[in-house]
Amino acid sequence: MALQINTSLTTNDGGTVDSGAYVVFATFFPESATNYNVNLKIYRDAEVYNNGLTPLRGVLEIPTTNFDYDIVDISTLTLVDVNTSVLNRLESYVGSGNVSVV
Repeated sequence: MALQINTSLTTNDGGTVDSGAYVVFATFFPESATNYNVNLKIYRDAEVYNNGLTPLRGVLEIPTTNFDYDIVDISTLTLVDVNTSVLNRLESYVGSGNVSVV
C-alpha cells in the first residue's frame, strides 16, 4: 500500500513539492517487543518512485520518518490497523483529509 499527500510540502533545503507526494513504508516488528516501527520514504510523486529515483531527504512538515507504535494486542493487529496508524500520523503533520490511500 502507498499513500499520497494531497497538499504541498517544503523540503529541508527550502525546495517545494507539489501536492501528490508519494509515500511508501516498511513495518518492522522487533523480536520480543511490544511495539512496531514504521520507516517512511517520501517521493515527489509516484512516477519518481516507479522510475527508481531517490526519495526526498527531508520534509519540514513531517519531522520524522520513523514512527514507533505500542501494540495493545498483537494477536488482533491487522495490516489495515498499521496502514491506518501511518495515515493518521501523517495527517497529524499535514492536516486532516490531506492523505489518501493510492
